Amino acid sequence: SDYNAGYELLSENITSSSVQGIIKEIMEINNDDDLKEADYKDWEHKPIKLFINSFGGEVYNGLALVDVIKQSKTPVHTINIGTAHKEALLVFIAGHQRYCYPNSSFLYERDLKHLEEEKKNDNYINFYEKQLNSIKDIIINRTKITETEYSKHLKNLWWIMPEDAQRLKVCHEIITKYQG
Repeated sequence: SDYNAGYELLSENITSSSVQGIIKEIMEINNDDDLKEADYKDWEHKPIKLFINSFGGEVYNGLALVDVIKQSKTPVHTINIGTAHKEALLVFIAGHQRYCYPNSSFLYERDLKHLEEEKKNDNYINFYEKQLNSIKDIIINRTKITETEYSKHLKNLWWIMPEDAQRLKVCHEIITKYQG
């Protein structure tokens, strides 16, 4: 079959409007693949390619895209073509296969600004601390980053270059041309 799942580009701040189309496309491709799989026993789910060049954005919308990618039966390949910073890093590591270019950069920052702003609201503080733990679990469970290494970088910006990203299994392969 000449079927190709296609590609998406996340190249702006992560907001509801920037991830909405990507989420819809992943869900539609999964639905189409499930229908074709029912009709053709040897149906192969071709990967969805998500090219990422983003400085991050809204955590809630980033996590929505993370959940959709992780639950996708059709594999989602994430390709860092420049930057996968903050929430975009979480989207990147949600990919079933993860690639980056030699000059790509990764950045993790544990954002505690919201807690400072909401000191009077205990419910929000409890919610946000649980969300930070959920983010930590995503990072530790989908990479080779240990809890010790994760904890070491909590107070500073954590810049990760491609070679370290590959060693830590943030990225599976450094490429010069995506062949997927």
